[in-house]
Amino acid sequence: GVTMGCATNNYLTKRSSATTLSCSQLYDNGTNVLIGTTSLSNCKFGISYSNTDLYGIYVTMPGDAIFGDASGGGGGRGRGVTGSGGECGVYGYNGSATSVLGRLGYYSNPYYYGVYAENKRTNTGTIHYGLYSSCEGSVSGGSGNDKNIAVRGRAGNHNLMNVGVFGDVGSMTKGTNNYGIYGDAVGPTNAYGVYGKAHDCGTGYGVYGVGQDYGVYGYYNSSHYGYIGSS
Repeated sequence: GVTMGCATNNYLTKRSSATTLSCSQLYDNGTNVLIGTTSLSNCKFGISYSNTDLYGIYVTMPGDAIFGDASGGGGGRGRGVTGSGGECGVYGYNGSATSVLGRLGYYSNPYYYGVYAENKRTNTGTIHYGLYSSCEGSVSGGSGNDKNIAVRGRAGNHNLMNVGVFGDVGSMTKGTNNYGIYGDAVGPTNAYGVYGKAHDCGTGYGVYGVGQDYGVYGYYNSSHYGYIGSS
């Protein structure tokens, strides 16, 4: 006969020998299915493991390894994927190229990032983007408030400095032309490479620049140029 070697309720059994059934790692209380714990209650399937030497869930396949669909969530609650971590909430990298990576909800002492993107590829003949965003919706008609905004930065409520978009070029020894922020605009009517608007403040600057030679420098072509704040 077969000997039942699992006397603990809610554990699924497994065949451990030709004549013995023992407890497996799977715990099913009728509400939750758990591995490594019996106390998680905020999930349908949960895994608990105390070490960092392996992955809780590892999926390998050529398609979408993990897909979360929470489109049925009402009241704006549905989230396809939610993550929380000591370093970052969500971490991803491109194939074997760990030099191209991104983090969501990232902390690196003393800085906090909602979105952190890094690209340290060294191959030539291509363009490397740390962060790329595209917004190209075609709308006919509409109102004057309709806009396509690829990247929007919003900062507020800091008593020292609030910066919507900050551009930093990290190398002073490489690169012929280095730009903290570079704007290129093409349009049939009005196109602005960089457009600044300041309002509802004590002192406001649409564009503010501090430089070694010029605070702000602009040109139309080699014979039409202007600058503000010259050394």
